[in-house]
Amino acid sequence: MTSLEMLNALKVGYDSMYSLSAPGFEDPAYSIILTKAQKVLIRSILTSKNNKNQEGLEETEVRNQGLSALVKDGTDNVAANFPTLSPDQAGSFPTESFWDLPPDFMYTLNEGVTTSVENCSTETFDRITVLPISHDEYYQNFYNPYKKPWTNGSEGLVWRISYSRGTNGRKRHGLITDGNFTITNYHLRYLKNPVNIVVDEQTPANNVDCELDESTHEAIVGIAINLLARAVREQLPPEQLPIEILE
Repeated sequence: MTSLEMLNALKVGYDSMYSLSAPGFEDPAYSIILTKAQKVLIRSILTSKNNKNQEGLEETEVRNQGLSALVKDGTDNVAANFPTLSPDQAGSFPTESFWDLPPDFMYTLNEGVTTSVENCSTETFDRITVLPISHDEYYQNFYNPYKKPWTNGSEGLVWRISYSRGTNGRKRHGLITDGNFTITNYHLRYLKNPVNIVVDEQTPANNVDCELDESTHEAIVGIAINLLARAVREQLPPEQLPIEILE
């Protein structure tokens, strides 16, 4: 659906709940509601506990295709799309380096690193595994030789923890080595933030369509109808409605 088609479906469903006696909204309010509904749907797909079949993003083809338009590679081809070593390293652990994530980053799908240690047999710098850990795990396992980060050039392990945004406003990951090697490149495939849905009946050139797969659009409209009904019931403007997962 285009954004205007989604708007029309939203109005029809919303009006039917109130027998055409529902209070009306302006286009900006409908844009806010559809964008919030999109976020609710994305969260429900990403978190298996929030959908009745207990399925996460990539556990079925149907759910995977729903968000396929948001999957991006953090590569060197486009500078804004790949992680870079942060200029702000204040607060890092002794063997940790902060890496700025792409501006549109939402969630990590797959990650790896290349390091300063060469694979002696091939004379290349191979990509090695990145393991997300908690801060508690860092303190518990850093001195455990069987669990701590390591590499021999052909394989190895680097730890990753999340950290607050840098001074440039970008989200950051902290990558942790054992102190005997450094990270030269951080390879990331991620889910990006979707663009906001915009509906403008007076100036169609301002409309912004939903970029999620067409298969998700009816679900987004259904969620938006419930959000509008909730706004009326609680007498709240749409922009003040929370976007927690709807039951």
